[in-house]
Amino acid sequence: MLQIGTLTQEQHSFRTAIEALLGMPINPDALQAQGGTIQIATEEDALIGAFLLSGERLGEQAQYAVVSALAIAPAYRRHGMGRMLAALAANLAMQQGAGFLYAEVAQEAGVQVFAARIGATETAALRPCPAGAIPMCLDLTQIEGLRHGCR
Repeated sequence: MLQIGTLTQEQHSFRTAIEALLGMPINPDALQAQGGTIQIATEEDALIGAFLLSGERLGEQAQYAVVSALAIAPAYRRHGMGRMLAALAANLAMQQGAGFLYAEVAQEAGVQVFAARIGATETAALRPCPAGAIPMCLDLTQIEGLRHGCR
């Protein structure tokens, strides 16, 4: 059965798999202490996907919530899981008063297509971007791409 939710202490066994999937180390306790969250999708004992919603806010009025990473296991791509996790990130950001999601996205064709399909657009960098990353923004008042597929 598919389960989606916040990474719990009981699920810390997924930590290595999450780090491998996201391609970065994670520190759930530090992220949570800063107001962030790690959300995961699992089925049985398999990790399907994950995202990190940072506690950091950007912009003059702190209106940008930061998605530090979002990834779906290769076997589960192209089945709506990325869109589902992106919608959850958008919902959590809106609950926290953000008007936009901000992410620094890899310059890979599949990643760019996914970002465009959910309605994200290239934007000016709000902080120094990692090499090879493109700053992108999703206006949370315009989230049709998260609900209905391609825009």
